[in-house]
Amino acid sequence: MAAPTAYGSSQVVATQLEQVSPKLPSWLQNEQSDFMKLFQKRMEKHQVSAWPGGQVSGVGAWRIPVTLSNGGDVQAISLDGGDAGSGSMMATAFMYLNYFASSTGFSIPMLAAMATKTRGQAVSNAMAKSISGAVRETNLYAEIGMFADPTGVLATGSGTGSPTFSGNSVTYDLETAHFISNRLRGYNALVDVYTTNLATKQGSARVTFIDRINNAVTLTVASGGTWIPVNTDVIAFPGMSPTLTTGSWRSGLYTYNTTNTSNSINGLSPSTYNELQCVSINAGSGGTNMPLTPAMIFAGKAGLVQRRDDKVLKGLVGVCHMAQRAAWYNLGLTIANNILRPGESPKAIDLAGQGTGYGNTFEAGDVVHYISRYADRSRVDWLVPQNFGLVELAPPGFITTPDGTRVFMNVNTTSGNPNLRYLFYLLDTRNYYSADPGCAVVYSGLAIPSGM
Repeated sequence: MAAPTAYGSSQVVATQLEQVSPKLPSWLQNEQSDFMKLFQKRMEKHQVSAWPGGQVSGVGAWRIPVTLSNGGDVQAISLDGGDAGSGSMMATAFMYLNYFASSTGFSIPMLAAMATKTRGQAVSNAMAKSISGAVRETNLYAEIGMFADPTGVLATGSGTGSPTFSGNSVTYDLETAHFISNRLRGYNALVDVYTTNLATKQGSARVTFIDRINNAVTLTVASGGTWIPVNTDVIAFPGMSPTLTTGSWRSGLYTYNTTNTSNSINGLSPSTYNELQCVSINAGSGGTNMPLTPAMIFAGKAGLVQRRDDKVLKGLVGVCHMAQRAAWYNLGLTIANNILRPGESPKAIDLAGQGTGYGNTFEAGDVVHYISRYADRSRVDWLVPQNFGLVELAPPGFITTPDGTRVFMNVNTTSGNPNLRYLFYLLDTRNYYSADPGCAVVYSGLAIPSGM
């Protein structure tokens, strides 16, 4: 369940005051990255039934065939009446994948809707703005999920500090090696908190403050803290099972581009079917995290060609956080002599170069790399987008009754009277698969430039 957004009376007053401003400012008006848009353009979609995946002989809602070998036996023979051999056929296995349902819920008090309805009252109509932004918010959560493992973890305590409840709130320092706070969408986001081994759900809370400078987050619960916080607690998408395991959340890129061979990938074990194992290059294996280098690029390409063939390089793309683009640029940053002709004036050289915008790609080893703010800051992933697809029960959209109703009013459980509040939801049933998880490269343990 993605984070509901609530408007209280204090927000109503703020929105009314904004009628003096020609624009409504927002810190979270983000769009999907070009990487995710690339998937939307190329990804094959399969609409599935509500079959309970994995409950009947391992059959799921969608079967993904995997070719283990092309078959064919080569052997020495005698043409003088010798045995020609029996031969062999291709070997295959299959993964299975079901849809994954999540919703983005919005709750708007009647006061907010009425007090911001006209231009005379406020520049921004709270109801209209929430509805228009609902699809964008759902897509952003889908991108966050794309760069999460299938446990649905969003952020992790750093292991430092002594978080304790002060009233209803607790503040966690967050780790800096992978995601920091970049996947927490901001104020009022609903999250669940788990123990460090993901075995126990501590409780549910809302994000009430994100300290981007010191990389910390403050969570608040409705009725006081009901658990003892530990500085290694884990923050995750809400609404999942009390134990977070592989498959608790929808499958994403890191489900398939993984160095973990002990987990199952949609029913197949990489330790048994090593064709599923992607090329893995650990830049921190020597005890020191190294930046991405040309030698690593060459090793990744060589490993990929040896496991598949050179044709995979034609469809190969990379994706990483802005930090790794900066690291690659820093590696190639040099100051050269600028030879001037007689009469010419010195020219300023932009050492940062071009292609540093969020939507800009960059090349490393002839591979085009895309940027996503939600990617792991210490890794670079190579993949072939054509290998990926999705299954869904239905395309993402508003939860709608048979008579077409999209906006609901709930009922007070004590009095039975209607609550003066409007509710609407975006439903997302997408789940991602890769038909060839081994056709990928993971560069992990990379150094992160200072300040990134």
